[in-house]
Amino acid sequence: MAQVNREVTAIVLARGGSKRVPDKNLKHVGGISLLMRAIAAGNGAGLNVVVSTDSDLIAEKATKGGAQVVRRGTATASDGATSEEALLEVVTVLGLAPEGEVLLLQPTSPLRTAADTKDFLKSWSRAKSLQPELRQGLAVVQELSDFWMLSDKGIPARVREGEPRREQDRKTWFRETGALYVSEIRRLVETRSLISGPLALIPCHPRTALDVNTPWDLRIAQSVALGVGASALDLDV
Repeated sequence: MAQVNREVTAIVLARGGSKRVPDKNLKHVGGISLLMRAIAAGNGAGLNVVVSTDSDLIAEKATKGGAQVVRRGTATASDGATSEEALLEVVTVLGLAPEGEVLLLQPTSPLRTAADTKDFLKSWSRAKSLQPELRQGLAVVQELSDFWMLSDKGIPARVREGEPRREQDRKTWFRETGALYVSEIRRLVETRSLISGPLALIPCHPRTALDVNTPWDLRIAQSVALGVGASALDLDV
């Protein structure tokens, strides 16, 4: 059994409602639900895991999975509630010490593992030893793709304006994956933000960047988890 890290509390935000993928957090990838994958990514890294939810079914399954449950209030159960508001509710309900840290594990990153969580926290610890002023960190992957946007008049504009067209000649950008966030509790309470900084960008395995927000995302995750070919993308979700 992994030694429990009591300085970092892992929090899984798992509301019951989802418009694009109904019951998303209970969908299975590789035979395991997104909810249970998130819990395992925390427990397996030696962390106490707390699930914040408004769903009786999710609360029941989270408890069976070894997580502590915090039931959401009316405000944080709404569609407009932010992740930070839900995290702050957990901090308040559990009376977490400001000297500690919270680690956000989104259920929508089903290919993130306990090993990824451990690596992220090790990188976070190293970053703080080199830059003691750091207060928050987030998982990123390198991004060399080109991006375009439309102006208010509908005119296409290249976001990487001035950079070479060849991908290998461009500057490396970093894309926020949503898989892992860490923050000192004191900083989260002060700013009500996970990215107020001083901030560390922590590169993670590209696999962890898959974020399930649509049925297509779910099919891709299922295909990767099963280790099968493109035909798996035809599976019903």
